[in-house]
Amino acid sequence: MNRTPGPAIQDPPLHAFDMGGDLARWLGRVILGPPQWVGALEISPLVLVGEPGEPFLLLHEAIETGALVITEQGEGNVSEVIAHNRGSRPILILEGESIRGAKQNRVITVDVLVAAGASVTVFVGCVEQGRWDMSKASFGSSSMPVEPMLRAANKVESMRGGKIDQGRLWQAVAGKLGSAGVTSESQSYLAYMDEYRERAEQGARALAAVEGQVGILVLEGGRLVGLDLLGHPRNWGALAHRLASSYVLGSLTGAPGPAPRARRSREAWLQAIAASPMKARAAAGLGQQVVLSDPALVGGGLWYDGRPAHLAVFGATSVTQPGHWVANS
Repeated sequence: MNRTPGPAIQDPPLHAFDMGGDLARWLGRVILGPPQWVGALEISPLVLVGEPGEPFLLLHEAIETGALVITEQGEGNVSEVIAHNRGSRPILILEGESIRGAKQNRVITVDVLVAAGASVTVFVGCVEQGRWDMSKASFGSSSMPVEPMLRAANKVESMRGGKIDQGRLWQAVAGKLGSAGVTSESQSYLAYMDEYRERAEQGARALAAVEGQVGILVLEGGRLVGLDLLGHPRNWGALAHRLASSYVLGSLTGAPGPAPRARRSREAWLQAIAASPMKARAAAGLGQQVVLSDPALVGGGLWYDGRPAHLAVFGATSVTQPGHWVANS
């Protein structure tokens, strides 16, 4: 059992091979739909033109049907859980998804595509510091991913070596609970999520779906809050309300720390993402883990069969050197 934060994260050598213009070519098939607004958030649909390929089964769908079981690793490890695919189709587990139960609530920190019949170690972060007891044998899915502020900070670290700085995440959760005025005996981020869920989902319901949509580009005052896209419209349709709700959630109480510095139009942000060099390393499951290298961006995801199974990009708030970022809290 390991409940303490791990050692400082080291930058391992990225088994990097330049994927050239693969992302640019795929994004060349994506067009921006008319922007929609939820409060100060400008949310633009991303629409794929042409054939998308095959969809995957998603975490919350697979847990509901019993095709996916997520358990603690052995007696429990704060930074890792095990995903067991008992079904006949690959299951896509997205970075940012929150899972509840077992010995403590967690957030997924790296995208994983689990092959049919396979069991894969999944990197996670703890978002419930004050509990370490088995509430149930396996994890259930939550109503939405965690907000972009937490995801961006986790991605900074996970792009370097998979595991994140658990102490930093616990501090961020405590700060969020305090600023939002939410009390939780176990210091659980999901208590905050549950408290604000209705308001977040109400905001997300104002967004109209667009045929062929595979994602969203979210700006606030020209600053990039985030981009989330999947490789298939069916997958986006199954996640659209959940992901949009998480962006609205993040806007309800504000994010501690500085906002991204750069301001651009939505077209310029999409072009910058498409033009960003993309490196890759082998993923824990199927496909390749990809990292974008642009000083204004924190981004990456999972590349499989010539397309992004998932890509998430956020505006950088602090830059150390090209391709490496540090989170601000």
